[in-house]
Amino acid sequence: MNLRIATIRLFCLFTFFSAAFYGLHAQKATVSGIVTDATSGTTIPGVNIILGPAQGTTTDLDGKYSIQADPGTYEIKVSFVGYD
Repeated sequence: MNLRIATIRLFCLFTFFSAAFYGLHAQKATVSGIVTDATSGTTIPGVNIILGPAQGTTTDLDGKYSIQADPGTYEIKVSFVGYD
C-alpha cells in the first residue's frame, strides 16, 4: 500500500513540475508588418528591422517582416539606404 501511495505522489509531483516548466517557456509574441514608401505607397524589399538589442530580420520581396520574441516592450529600428 505504501508503494502505491509513493508512486501516486511521485506522479503528481512530476506532473506539477512539468506543467510549470512548459507554462513558463511556451509563450512567444510575434511582431510583424509591411514596410511601404510614405509617398508612393509601394512596398520596400530588403529593409533592415531590428527589435531590441539582439533580434532582427529583413523584409521579403513584398515588404513583409515577422519576428518572434518574448512578450515585453521593445524598440523597433527600421533602416534602408536612401531613407531617413
